[in-house]
Amino acid sequence: MSATEKLSILKRKRTTFRTAITKLSTKLNDPNSTQADIEFNAERLQVKLNELTLANDEIHDFLNDQEYSEDIIECEKYSENAHLLLFNSKKKANTSAAILPCIRIGSSPTSDSIHYASPPNVTIKLPTVNINTFYGEIEEFHSFLKIVSTKMKVYRKLTNMSFYGVIWMQKQKDELMGLV
Repeated sequence: MSATEKLSILKRKRTTFRTAITKLSTKLNDPNSTQADIEFNAERLQVKLNELTLANDEIHDFLNDQEYSEDIIECEKYSENAHLLLFNSKKKANTSAAILPCIRIGSSPTSDSIHYASPPNVTIKLPTVNINTFYGEIEEFHSFLKIVSTKMKVYRKLTNMSFYGVIWMQKQKDELMGLV
């Protein structure tokens, strides 16, 4: 099979994926969709988007530099729109899951008939980490950072955000101790 025939087949394959993504976009934009429909179609959209990305990569192997630069712009626009739709649909599914309509039999819907679900109580139990306050010169900070990093490696379950949060809380604590 020649390269032009293979490229033609790959472009038809990509067109098929784009058509499927367009159909899923229509379904996701339907205001009458249930939460289950939104979640199902969002998963299908993610799968089709991954397949489209693979097809685009295969096509780009056959293109010269000029064709590649033109095609990549078109592919990125299409991909960005699909990712935005995917993000919005997941957000919509999460929002509709948080709102629970309370239907009263025999009464008209009012603002009192809708109850918003309270957010679940989330508690995060973090391990106690004693971090010494740094009072040295700038040249010594690197060794201080190594000590802090070593302590934090023990607690691998903490994310980077938690790591910086612990350091920030220690700084706040030290500032309060200085004021007292």
